Amino acid sequence: MATTTKPTTAKKTTATTAAKKAPAKKTTAAKGTTAKTAAKSAPAKKTTAAKALATKKTTAAKKTPAKKTPARKTPVAAERETVQHLLAERLDDLGDRLRDLRDRAQEQSEDVRDRLRPFLDEAQSNWESLQSIVRRVADATAEAWRDMADEAKLASERLEAELSTVRADMRAEAASSADTYREALADLVDTARVELRHLREQAGQVTSGARDEVTAAVERAEGALDGLKDSVATLRGHAATSTDDIREDARRLVLDLRQASRDAADRLRPSTTTSSKAKAKAS
Repeated sequence: MATTTKPTTAKKTTATTAAKKAPAKKTTAAKGTTAKTAAKSAPAKKTTAAKALATKKTTAAKKTPAKKTPARKTPVAAERETVQHLLAERLDDLGDRLRDLRDRAQEQSEDVRDRLRPFLDEAQSNWESLQSIVRRVADATAEAWRDMADEAKLASERLEAELSTVRADMRAEAASSADTYREALADLVDTARVELRHLREQAGQVTSGARDEVTAAVERAEGALDGLKDSVATLRGHAATSTDDIREDARRLVLDLRQASRDAADRLRPSTTTSSKAKAKAS
């Protein structure tokens, strides 16, 4: 009287176990869905990074200052800048020539060096004064800079003539023949004449009292110059004349010429500056 109930129970148990296992497949499928969702969301991160980079570029562009258009110079400002540039170049050129003369002086004999030293020192002082005037042109007011530029121009012309005179004097000292000595002395007369002309022009810019003193000094220099002209004429008319016969007289005349020129310049220097300031105030 055996029954068949056990196999039925086993099948149900197997079915139940299978039912319990079924949800696991769904869970796995859900995990797959999560992976797909993550894959879809990945491009969003790239889009966010691109937006952030664009935002940084925009911010950097805003911070970069716009280039300023340079202000256009007025005709007066442009003229002033040009004059300053030309004066600075002139100053440098005269400074180079002065240094060259000092180097050449070292090649002369001791007595010639001693005689030329005061003239070279005076030229150095005049160059430094010119340098000061050129610098003041840059800082001068709009009303005064032209007067200072004119003053610098006159000072540079006189310094150039002074350096040329010293150079000719040096050539005369180094001359070994009557011809070369006569040529050097003739050049000295010509350059000294130019220097004295500048001194006379500057004398017209000072007050009457100082003008008389400057004029007297210039006239003394011109007297010495006339003596040098006679020496040149003597050398031209008597080619066989030894330079030793007139060198000492010429040296004395050159010394008188240089000393008188220095006296005139010393009287001019403070007066010319005062005159320029007076013009600036009057304008």
